[in-house]
Amino acid sequence: MKKSRIVLLAGLSVIVVAVSVGLMMYFKPHKDFATSTPDFELTVGELISAFSMDEAAATARYVVDDKTVLVHGIVREIDTDSFGNAVLVLEQDGVDGSVSCTLTPKESAASIGLRPGDPVRIQGQCTGMQGLIEPEVIMIRCARARG
Repeated sequence: MKKSRIVLLAGLSVIVVAVSVGLMMYFKPHKDFATSTPDFELTVGELISAFSMDEAAATARYVVDDKTVLVHGIVREIDTDSFGNAVLVLEQDGVDGSVSCTLTPKESAASIGLRPGDPVRIQGQCTGMQGLIEPEVIMIRCARARG
């Protein structure tokens, strides 16, 4: 009787700890890429080149562990995603490819004055590269870099 009570209490303790850890992880706030210090600062050409030359190494360097990437480029196109967020497609003269930057809702409203041809500095979370038509590096949770 005493042994079964100890086993029951130990099992309940393990369950309570597991549920507590799970809830902490679930409600953990996301990193704010708009205000975080960039881990890397690159041009559009440098970022595309890194992924084109060795996608696995570039993914390990720029994507893993939620690193903040700041990229310099020229606005080629401004679009919106299905949630109404602004998507800036950045390019660089002489570079085959682009960087697609999905802005946060707050930054989308602040980007109304941007036009194609404007130079910008955008920071956010790099998620990798896709190459359907041209090499395109994808960034999300983006904001215009301050300073």
